[in-house]
Amino acid sequence: GLGISVVLGFYLMINVVVFAVMPWQHLAASGVPLADACRALLQSLFPRWAPWAGMVMAVGAVLSTLGAEESGTLGTSHLGYAMAVDGYAPSVFARLHPRYGTPYIVLLFQGATALAVALVGTLGSLIEVAVFNMGITYFATCLAVLRLRGKTQTHSRIGAVEKVIPYAGLAAAAYLVWAVGWKGRLMSLGLLALGLPVYLLSPRRQLPDRKNTLLAQSLEMAWTGAYSERFLAHAVKHLVGFVSACRGRGGGRSTSKASQDAS
Repeated sequence: GLGISVVLGFYLMINVVVFAVMPWQHLAASGVPLADACRALLQSLFPRWAPWAGMVMAVGAVLSTLGAEESGTLGTSHLGYAMAVDGYAPSVFARLHPRYGTPYIVLLFQGATALAVALVGTLGSLIEVAVFNMGITYFATCLAVLRLRGKTQTHSRIGAVEKVIPYAGLAAAAYLVWAVGWKGRLMSLGLLALGLPVYLLSPRRQLPDRKNTLLAQSLEMAWTGAYSERFLAHAVKHLVGFVSACRGRGGGRSTSKASQDAS
């Protein structure tokens, strides 16, 4: 929750600054709105640096894209690996690299698919496909939450806010699907249709040894301990603890000083 709040705050601040610098009509007509907003901001503050605004935004966009693609690649590849372990994808996807332990077959397949789609489609069409598939995925996830709540009979033990969240998610996902143009919908449905044979021809047979490894609690705890220090939320937690400690020391000094004065 904390990490999502930090990221959401960054996005909101960026949008507030962009709309404060330039009218929305200019931003809508621009092909590079962030670069134009950065150039306008630097023009008013540091005119000498204004010509470099486009390069700065381009470098920032490349770094941001690399980070997003890295996280997306890791998550998607392990999703394909988990599906193969459960028997919902070809068993070849469950192969791990003998040295690095990564699902390299899924990574190769994912890279080849992404390259083919990138060569065929444009940036706008790829964004529409991503938004459409995201909406479908979120819609199915929210439906699964409601179905699992009914099966496990936990609906009465959750709060009012938790009850509303899946329905709000359904509405948001439906809006994402509706907002995509008809070309994006057709392209997305075509890609989903290409994946149907893979699902229908899957062995429907679990791999017990791989599944036990995947679900082992000891490995999950080891992964959490090894990587928790790298998350932004962990750094923020340390920062909050440091501030609280400083306040506690200040309060202790004030209390001790007051005690001395009273004595």
